[in-house]
Amino acid sequence: MNPRYVDEIDFFELKSGDYILDFKKQDGVWFCGNLTEDGNFFAPCIPGKAETFLKSLSDVKEYKKISGGKGNLSSYGISEEEGFFFRYEVSGNIFELCFGDKNFTETGRYLKSGNNENIFQTDISLDKYFYTSSGQWTDPYLISRAFGKYSFQDVQSKVPEDILELRHSGISFVAVPENSVSEKTLKVEMGDTSFYRFEFFENYESENSFLVSVTYENPLSKKLFEYSVKVSEWTYNKLK
Repeated sequence: MNPRYVDEIDFFELKSGDYILDFKKQDGVWFCGNLTEDGNFFAPCIPGKAETFLKSLSDVKEYKKISGGKGNLSSYGISEEEGFFFRYEVSGNIFELCFGDKNFTETGRYLKSGNNENIFQTDISLDKYFYTSSGQWTDPYLISRAFGKYSFQDVQSKVPEDILELRHSGISFVAVPENSVSEKTLKVEMGDTSFYRFEFFENYESENSFLVSVTYENPLSKKLFEYSVKVSEWTYNKLK
């Protein structure tokens, strides 16, 4: 990937088989999840992980041409069914990289770029990012570290001392039903005037868990993020 594209990308997609994970950047923060007919379901990424992935793609210099011709693609694991796809958009143009099988020594991986029929081989340094499970990318903390680093001394609200260590159970891909009444609302204020607001709703699709509508707002930076995650009954009870 051209290094000059790294800072221009604000949306990309990872695809493996039938599984797709979307990434979007909002006010400098990366979120991952899915765009679906039922809504947009995203949560903050692990701080720095999406940025490191994009930079790693742009830093790859070792490309060795292996073969060319459409007839050879499946033998290298490069197909919609077998490949791992990275798709991104820059200035209205869609770009695509497809990673196929490893070579026989398992020291390299086959690669094809867009409509280019040539097949190349690169190293396997990017394999650690080849996941389409949101759990591998999502910041696991209820007080997301994607918005800033806080200590308990920053917390201005009466909450459990371990609130910064409490984790959610993943992105909620279920929309909160209209006219639902929350089981609990919790506002956590920070010393820099930012705050989190959590609204807890019963999760009708899973026992012993709750849907949580999260709002983070920082009046000074004028940043506002809204998303939904799930928490276990144990976590909910910690915050009651």
